[in-house]
Amino acid sequence: MNKKICLAACLTAFVFFEQPLLSDPAYVFLPEGNMSCSVEVTPSKPTVDSAKPQKTKAINETNAVADKIPLPRLGMKSIEITRVGKLRRDSITWWDGHTSETWYLLDVGLILVEQAHIIQEVRTSTQGQDRNGLVPKLLDLDQASLSWIKPENYKGEESLNGKKNYHYRTVITIPGPPMSDPKTGKEIPGEPIHLIYQAWLNPKTLQPIALDDGDQNYTLTFSSTPPTEHLELPERFKKDLQEYRNAHIVPRHL
Repeated sequence: MNKKICLAACLTAFVFFEQPLLSDPAYVFLPEGNMSCSVEVTPSKPTVDSAKPQKTKAINETNAVADKIPLPRLGMKSIEITRVGKLRRDSITWWDGHTSETWYLLDVGLILVEQAHIIQEVRTSTQGQDRNGLVPKLLDLDQASLSWIKPENYKGEESLNGKKNYHYRTVITIPGPPMSDPKTGKEIPGEPIHLIYQAWLNPKTLQPIALDDGDQNYTLTFSSTPPTEHLELPERFKKDLQEYRNAHIVPRHL
């Protein structure tokens, strides 16, 4: 074989196997149909800017200190996600001990959120990392919310909990909250917000084992068997749904 052709073939193979073997178009595997997943929520750690490696030592020292600081007693502690048919329930446990629920009506892209005993409505198409302070967009756990997991954002293998995983990282830009023009008093677009998204995938299953939105880290454990329970919207949510149905077209079976 021609030496040049052989060398070119070797280089091509090196580049090809430098990244995980992923199938197009989905680079992350997510369970379809009924599924359940346990999520542990912890604060994000500072990330290293690859363009400024001189900060690595300072970041590592910050991480070492952060590991010794008690976790805050505010915000979410864990989430139990259960999806059956066109309904999804997120059972949330908070650091202060109280619990609440968030329900996804997948047919119509509506989320019903329980906060301080008040039910709020959120459209799943709403832009932003934190659409209402309770529903992290990353935890939609669908191809749309994780579409940034692709070869150009692959950062190599990284050890997590003693095991090697595929690591992805990117910067997501979302619209900032509108603000008032100091001269005219009119509402103007706010400054864009830049978020660092990260994901760690199991190399064998390509399922995400951890996600990070720059604010919180979400460690995921998918159940190996789909849930068998029947999900039904609780009564305290049905009144709000009825009011929403009166103003919008919502399938009657929900």
